[in-house]
Amino acid sequence: MAFFGRTGLAALRMGRRMTQTASPAQKQQIVRRFGGTATPPPPPGGYVGFEKVVRSVFPENWQIVIAFGTLEFGLIFLMTRGGGDSEAEAAPAVSSDAAASADIPSIVSDEFEEWSKIPGNLEKWEASLEDLDKTLA
Repeated sequence: MAFFGRTGLAALRMGRRMTQTASPAQKQQIVRRFGGTATPPPPPGGYVGFEKVVRSVFPENWQIVIAFGTLEFGLIFLMTRGGGDSEAEAAPAVSSDAAASADIPSIVSDEFEEWSKIPGNLEKWEASLEDLDKTLA
């Protein structure tokens, strides 16, 4: 024991004390306390308003967490995946006369005579024939 010196002997004695078991009377005095793990009680008079409605459907806290998490992720999903195309919304509305004049009907169709009476449509038809000649050549 001379090898350990004074501090070594003290440490050995402390180790022996720590390994000794407590008597039954001492075991009963040990009380474990875990602070902050309990849910607070509802407010006096009960819940009111929105929280009363939510608590009537989801009485437990974990149910509320899952419901609002699902709602949040559902909204995010709809915003990123389910939205409309911005290109379709950005396109200006075209009147029916302008739409009819933009499409060139076939010369053998009944619509061609009415379409050709609109000013500027015959020039579009002639320009389309020039483009057709260029693509066929």
